[in-house]
Amino acid sequence: MHLDETSTADFFFSFMCRSFTKTFYERKTVESIPTIGFHAGYDEWDTTSDRNVGFRYKNVEKKDYFPEWPKCPPKGECHQSGSIDCSKADNFCHACCEGSKYNGTYILPPGMFPLVCYPGRLQPTPFAVVYSPPHFLFSPDEVRNTLVGMNPDSEKHEPMIYYHEPYSGATVKVVNRLQVNMPVIKSDDVPTSENMPNAMIPLFWQESSPDLAQFIYNEVWFGFVLIPRLMLVLQFIALGLGLGLIVILVFLQFRRRKVSSQKIVANGTSEPN
Repeated sequence: MHLDETSTADFFFSFMCRSFTKTFYERKTVESIPTIGFHAGYDEWDTTSDRNVGFRYKNVEKKDYFPEWPKCPPKGECHQSGSIDCSKADNFCHACCEGSKYNGTYILPPGMFPLVCYPGRLQPTPFAVVYSPPHFLFSPDEVRNTLVGMNPDSEKHEPMIYYHEPYSGATVKVVNRLQVNMPVIKSDDVPTSENMPNAMIPLFWQESSPDLAQFIYNEVWFGFVLIPRLMLVLQFIALGLGLGLIVILVFLQFRRRKVSSQKIVANGTSEPN
């Protein structure tokens, strides 16, 4: 195995009951070990894309939590109502579509996934929960503008980063960040929410980054950093010794021929007794 910036890898994230594809993020040194970092980027969190359509929030309550999204220009007349798929993000602002409204409900913006099961148990949750990167990092401004205090920073809020030693593929560092949100619905029957808008309210976000035992770092460093460097040094030493030996042999051969030539000349010009 040799990981590089073009490599990809799939992994299953049990807390979200789905798989992701990791792509290159950055190169970083972890405990003196050169690593290559991969992340689950924006494309993996975009539920408006065709590849993630199965991960969309069902929105059975049929509420528009983000009425300002998407921002569409003034629409003209619809002349293709039967041939336009309004579930596709590219068609949200089409004259024949109604923005995020589709099939009687509303599609959520990118950057959110519903909690559909418990880790390790295929059971429905008792109430609606939506996962997102912290501060809605991968969501449009129309999402963050509905709340106070949202300040997304990719350095602090990138949701999933995995650092691997490139030759062995060993994972030496993991950073997982996840925000838990709950949809809050305006209800005239509930006094505490009758004056509230329909909103996606962040409950909390957490960051987890487990540390490996130091001896594991030491073994990885010894086996995949120190040994390759020693092998490289030994290769140059062997190459240098080989070149030096060749130079010595050439020099000795040249000297031998020179001495032989001098003897022949001396024998040819010597006077007889």
